[in-house]
Amino acid sequence: MNQDNQVEDPRIARLQEEIADLRLVLGYHLPIARRKESLTKRGQDPERIVKKHIHLLHTYNEIKDGTQKLIYHVSQFACRRS
Repeated sequence: MNQDNQVEDPRIARLQEEIADLRLVLGYHLPIARRKESLTKRGQDPERIVKKHIHLLHTYNEIKDGTQKLIYHVSQFACRRS
């Protein structure tokens, strides 16, 4: 039973237990500073991960922009030939 004295669905209870277990595994029960420390100990520096992600986004955007320019020029060439 929950706080309102209503019968709780067993599926909800199971899911809530699973969420609690996953939070423990992922370190959500820890304060932010300890989570960062935990990641660093495992060789996963959060700042390094963010920098890498930003770098990859910049690379993606450069490729996308170049591709869009290429498509534009191909379409212009195709229009001139018709």
